[in-house]
Amino acid sequence: MGPRLSAVSTPSPQPLSLSTGEREQYSSVSPLSTGEREQYEGLFMDLGMWLPILFVLGLATLGLMFAFVQGCETYREPAMIVLTAIVTALLFVYLLAALLRPEWF
Repeated sequence: MGPRLSAVSTPSPQPLSLSTGEREQYSSVSPLSTGEREQYEGLFMDLGMWLPILFVLGLATLGLMFAFVQGCETYREPAMIVLTAIVTALLFVYLLAALLRPEWF
């Protein structure tokens, strides 16, 4: 038998001790005042509008991908590939414009 290893002692966790000033600083949460709220107004994304739009855009993209695959298998014409590329590019530009300038939409 080899040498026996002694048990490793782990230090017990110490309670967090804060001074009175630090405790008050961390315990008081103040909401934004009216002036501060107006400063940030319009900067946040309206999820009630954007989530349905992105869902529909995702479905449209999946539909275009399906149409592209079906068109390539059925017609095997370059016109179908060009048409799908043009529509996909237009959707991409629309999405990019909506992300960069949401006030336009």
